[in-house]
Amino acid sequence: MSDSSGSTMANEAHIESTAPPRLVQWARGLELTLALAAVGSGVLTYAALTGSSPFGPDPQTVINLLLVDLVLLLLLGLVVSRRLVRLWMERRRGSAGSHLHTRMVKLFSVVAVVPTIIVAVFSVLFLNFGVEGWFSERVRTALDASVAVAEAYSKEHRNQIRGEVLAMAGALNRQAGELRNDPARLRQVLATEAAIRNIPEAIIFQRNSTVLARAGLPFSMEIGLGNLTASIERAAQGEVVVLTASNDERVRALIRLDRWVDAYLYVGRLVDADVLVHAGQTRSAVAEYQRLESERTEIQVRFVLIFIVVALLLLLASVWVALLFASRLINPVSALIQAAERVRGGDLSARVPEGPEDDEVASLSRAFNRMTSQL
Repeated sequence: MSDSSGSTMANEAHIESTAPPRLVQWARGLELTLALAAVGSGVLTYAALTGSSPFGPDPQTVINLLLVDLVLLLLLGLVVSRRLVRLWMERRRGSAGSHLHTRMVKLFSVVAVVPTIIVAVFSVLFLNFGVEGWFSERVRTALDASVAVAEAYSKEHRNQIRGEVLAMAGALNRQAGELRNDPARLRQVLATEAAIRNIPEAIIFQRNSTVLARAGLPFSMEIGLGNLTASIERAAQGEVVVLTASNDERVRALIRLDRWVDAYLYVGRLVDADVLVHAGQTRSAVAEYQRLESERTEIQVRFVLIFIVVALLLLLASVWVALLFASRLINPVSALIQAAERVRGGDLSARVPEGPEDDEVASLSRAFNRMTSQL
C-alpha cells in the first residue's frame, strides 16, 4: 500500500518535472497579470464612484469600467476555480502535503478576504449614509429657501413695477383731456412720470403699433410690439400684464389707458442680470435634485451592485494570492515527502530542488540532499 502510494507520488512528481518550463512560466505570468489587472480595475471603479459629485459620476465611464470588471471577474474566476479543483483532486488522491496545503489555503484566504469584506461593507454603509445626507431635511430646506429667495426677488420687482405702471396710468388718465391733442406735452409728462419712478423705458402706443410718446431708450420695446398681441388682449380686459423672461435682464408691464382711445402704456425696468442667472441656476439645481430624490432607491441599488462586483473582483484576486503563496510554501514540503518515500523504497538517488541560500525550507532541502548523498 505504501509502495503504491509512493509510486503514484513519484509519477506525479515526474510529470510535473517534465512539464515545459516556458509553458509554466507563461501560465504564471498570465495569472499574475490578470490578478494585477483585476485589482487595478477594482480600484479605478471604486475611485470613480467615491470621487464623484453627489449628483453621480460620469455614466459612460462607470459603464466601461464595469464591463472591464465583469470580464476580469469571469477570467479570474476561471483561474481560481482551476486551482481550487486541482487542490481538491490532490486531496482526494491523498497527495503528499495536500492536507497542509488545504489548511494553508484556508488560512491565507481568511486573512486576505476579511479585509476586503470589511472595506466593501463600510463602502456600502458609507454610500447609504452619504445618500441619506444628500437628501436630508437640511439640504432640502436650504434648496427650498434658495428658490424662495429667488422667487421673492422676482416677485418684488413684478409687484413694484405693477404699482409703478398703475400710478403712471392714473396720472396719464387724469390728464387725458389736455394731453390727447398735445404730443409735446404728452412726451414731457411721460418723461417726468418715468423719471420720478426710476423707469428707464416707457412708451404709449396704440394697438396698430403706432407710438404716441416715448421716454428714455425704449428701442427694444418698440421692436417687440408685434409680439404683444396676446398680452394686449389681456390688458384690454383691464389686467396689468407683467412680462418677464429668463434670458432678459428686464421686467416690463403693460396696461390699458382707460381714458384714451385704444392706447396702452408699456414700461420696463432693468433687473440685476446676475441675480436672474443665479435664480435660474437654482431652479435647475432644485429640479435635478427632485428628480434624483425620486430615483434615490434606484441609485442606491445601482451603486450597491457595482460595489458588489468590485468586492467580488478583489475577493477573487485575494483568493488567488492566497492559493499562490500557499503553493509556494507547500511545494518544497511535498517534494521532500515524495523524495523521502523514494528513499524508503530503496531509491537513494532521490534529490529535491534547493532554493535560495537564505531560505529555511531550502536549508532543509540541502540537508536532505546531503543525507541521501551520504547514504
